[in-house]
Amino acid sequence: MEQKENLTWYLTKENANKKAVEIGNLVFVDFHADWCTNGKAFQKRHKLILL
Repeated sequence: MEQKENLTWYLTKENANKKAVEIGNLVFVDFHADWCTNGKAFQKRHKLILL
């Protein structure tokens, strides 16, 4: 687990899911690839904030 400002990053999906269920939150999964056409379209429509 890593804490960065108001975000907590879990290094395993098991730990993230366990904590999300415990506190009633959703899990956001961040994955990307330079060749991904959906990701490129998303970037054009949304401002991304990198931490």
